[in-house]
Amino acid sequence: MEPSEERRYQGLSPFELKNKLVELAKHRGERMMLNAGRGNPNWVALAPRAAFFRLGEFALAESERVAPAPGFGGLPKKRGIANRLRDFLAERPGAYGSALLLEGIDYACETHGFDADLLVGEWIDAVLGDHYPLPLRMLAHAEVLVRFERLYRGAGLAPPEDALLTRYYATLDIPALARSRYGDAFAAWLASEFEPIDFVVRLAEECAVVLMDGGGFDAPKMSVRVSLANLPDEAYEPIGQAIAGLLGDYYAEWRAQADSG
Repeated sequence: MEPSEERRYQGLSPFELKNKLVELAKHRGERMMLNAGRGNPNWVALAPRAAFFRLGEFALAESERVAPAPGFGGLPKKRGIANRLRDFLAERPGAYGSALLLEGIDYACETHGFDADLLVGEWIDAVLGDHYPLPLRMLAHAEVLVRFERLYRGAGLAPPEDALLTRYYATLDIPALARSRYGDAFAAWLASEFEPIDFVVRLAEECAVVLMDGGGFDAPKMSVRVSLANLPDEAYEPIGQAIAGLLGDYYAEWRAQADSG
């Protein structure tokens, strides 16, 4: 792809650019395309889904408690709802998802000082969808949890490790990799001579590997964002080899220019 065309693509969102890269990679008909640009997992986390469905069962039971007419539910009462959820889960203590719900309530209340009734009441309203069009942005308690992680990131600290967290992406800083592998002069040349999306474009065109441009996610320019969720484990070694091989091609080009000059 010509630099002028790459510059036109700079204004695209990361997801629009990824779609363009998929089209480029499809033209490499002699090899299988490895699309690690999308984050849709090829697996299902069972415990969170089971917890969600258990919560849905409880929400329906709560709505039925205040039913205004047969076949219709009412708005659940918030007072005492956390204890009623605990009692509901205790009826089937071994049911998949129950433990995760209880752990979630305890964690949120102990760590952030939430009122358990308000927290569970918010969950139930959300599951039932009975306050449309609210919330305008996101659930109030959920927003506090999201800000908590952003606080760590903003302070330059890694968020606390949690076995329940799933890592969907890895970001590789290509100029930093170039610097560590081939030196400062090469890294400076790479950053100055090419458009920031050139690396992902060439990966798609030459290697049939689709990754996302990390720069679209506040990562360093010319970094790549690799989805770790949607391909078989054995696909990631060839992706790594393609990244290393392409970086080697850039280095060979730089060396050829230096030798001829």
